[in-house]
Amino acid sequence: MKEDDLRVNQLIEVEMIYDGEKVVLSSRIEDIRDDYLLIAAPIRHGIPLIMPSGSEVMVQFWVRDTLWGFNSVVSGRRLRPVPMWIIKKPVEIVRIPQKRQSVRLSVSLPIQFQYLDRNDDSVYKGLTVDISAGGVLFSSSQPCTPGESIKVELELTEKDKISSVARVVRYSDKSEDALRRYRVAIQFEDITENQRDRIFKFIFDKQREWIRKGLLE
Repeated sequence: MKEDDLRVNQLIEVEMIYDGEKVVLSSRIEDIRDDYLLIAAPIRHGIPLIMPSGSEVMVQFWVRDTLWGFNSVVSGRRLRPVPMWIIKKPVEIVRIPQKRQSVRLSVSLPIQFQYLDRNDDSVYKGLTVDISAGGVLFSSSQPCTPGESIKVELELTEKDKISSVARVVRYSDKSEDALRRYRVAIQFEDITENQRDRIFKFIFDKQREWIRKGLLE
């Protein structure tokens, strides 16, 4: 992959060290110039970050089922029409073999699932705790087993639903409240590029919507 394959409005994730902690935040390519890129300032705790010039970052993005990325350096900023970072255009874009972190959004959305490894055709319901393009943490009254496969349908909006096979990676066997609801962490197994982009866009747009409304802290 070459730098010419990057495109305006492409949703990306930016990995960096902030306050001594590695964080991964959502962003978008706003413009592409000969020597640099303009990207939307990533948001942390409801505030667009302004990083000093010289800060090192890694930009990551999905193309079909492959994660690509490149190292860059923040060289400046623009505040209008929206807060943006100026980062150096990549010299090389490389394939990233494994994704360890992903942008997550704490949000409560309807989700339903069916077991694929059990003799049970019932459809069970739950609510998300947080979501990312790689998976979901949700709350349910139905127990799950780490390693088993389930079919999930995540409702981003009434008209936008994500359906995918997923693998249970973590399960809390202690009820979190009097209603005996449990937390289940899943990783998508066959999510499409289009579905992943829709989740990225939902997270990106929701963060900025909450900021405009003063709801994101």
